[in-house]
Formats: sequence, structure tokens, C-alpha cells
Amino acid sequence: MFSVFSFAQENVWGITAYGGTAIPTSGFADFYNSGYTFSGGAIYSFKFSTRIAITLGYSRWALDEDAFNNALQSDSLNVSFKGEAPVRVIPLLLQVKWYGTNEGIKPYALIEGGFYFLKSEFSGQVFSSDSLAGNISGSNSSTNTGITLGLGINFDIFKNVELDVAGRYHIVSLNNSYNFVPVNLGSTISSDQYWSVTAGLNIILIE
Repeated sequence: MFSVFSFAQENVWGITAYGGTAIPTSGFADFYNSGYTFSGGAIYSFKFSTRIAITLGYSRWALDEDAFNNALQSDSLNVSFKGEAPVRVIPLLLQVKWYGTNEGIKPYALIEGGFYFLKSEFSGQVFSSDSLAGNISGSNSSTNTGITLGLGINFDIFKNVELDVAGRYHIVSLNNSYNFVPVNLGSTISSDQYWSVTAGLNIILIE
């Protein structure tokens, strides 16, 4: 989830860092609030119109407790959950960017692919008929493959420094599971799609 330079020179090396918001979509949005994301990494430009990067990032979302409990009630289950159930993702990706120009405002398209390392946790209390039914806790870890498509714009702000603004759509299997043993309830949330909107800097180091 990193950016690359759009400097005119070939054989350019640099670093990049950015952060922003991560917005759930599809079934993910039913039970999770918007979270945050940030990334950083190394970049290489071998043509003015094509850049590649090895990317590493971190994203986190918090459970929308009200929405989750409303879903339990809609299933005619007289239970509720109070606690935390965050989802954390560390993506390790290969990125390719294509630029339309190398001067002024530089729009680009990107594609990323690689591995998403997921860890979901839940810890809290389950209530049945307003009475405490028990405590639950647990975690789930998995490694999933995914792909990201995006569009962005670079602006030169200083010599060898760019502002990078981008939007990405992430398609990846991020499954979060809950086992409410005290009330004999099992529930699985599939969270496989989300947007990210970010801003950051590209800094050239070697040219």
C-alpha cells in the first residue's frame, strides 16, 4: 500500500509514507466502523511512466457494537454483546503504478497484489435477557491473498519531494469469527472489501 515517484529520471530510488482512513464496504460495513491505515516502504522507478514498490502497511477497524447487537436481535435471539472485537490487517504487497505524465499534476493508476495478514480478536461479555450469561474471548489469525485497484495524483511540493493523494479499493478475504459459547451461538462475519483514502509524501534518495 505504498506510493512511487513520478520523477522524470530513470533508475530512481526513494521512500514513501502515507496514512488515512479505511472505509468498510459490502458485508464488512454492516458490523465495522471506518478505521485507519498507514504505510511506508521503498520504491523504484525504471521508466518515467512506470514505478514499482514493495509495500508494507497496517490497518485497524473497531466493531460497531450497536449494529452487531441489532443483528442479533433481528435473528430473534435475546442476547447482546458488550466488549471489543477489532480487526487488524498487515498487507505485504507488490505495487505497480502507471503515470500519464511526469510534469505538473501527475495522475496515475495502480494495481497491488500480495498477502494480507489478518488478526481478529474479541473480548467481552454476553448478556441474555439483560443478565450476564458469561465472558468470552478469543482470536483468529490467517494469511490471505488480495488485490487492490486505485487512482491517485502526485504534486511536486519541494525538490525531490512529492505529495501523493490516492484512493484504493481492496478486495481480500478477511474473515472474523465469534463463538458465543455461553449462549450456544455461533456467528461469522465476512469482511472482504474496503476503500482507503490516503495522503502522504514521496521522497527521492538516489537518482
